[in-house]
Amino acid sequence: MACCSINLLGIAILAFLRFLPCLAILIWFIPGSNATEIDDFKKSYRTGDYASSISLAATQVERGVYNEVWPRMLVESYLAVGDYPAALKAYEKAMERFGDSIRLRLLGI
Repeated sequence: MACCSINLLGIAILAFLRFLPCLAILIWFIPGSNATEIDDFKKSYRTGDYASSISLAATQVERGVYNEVWPRMLVESYLAVGDYPAALKAYEKAMERFGDSIRLRLLGI
């Protein structure tokens, strides 16, 4: 019986290893945030073009990009222009989705 379980385990490992390149390709092509979009945001935020940074971050948040970076940057942009009600609304929405994010929690303090 032990011989059969080892053989099945070997087959399962080989099947996984054959599937791994396909998984890597799928992950590569999942739509996400381009580095250029993040760079554009950082450039506009650092130069004081907060309207542009809010627009960029809001677009990514609306797209539903699955990471807490864009919601956090949206909140920071609203705070920079003094739009505290919009910052609070964006923060609460981000916390619903990314409640375990330490960076978002620190931003809310």
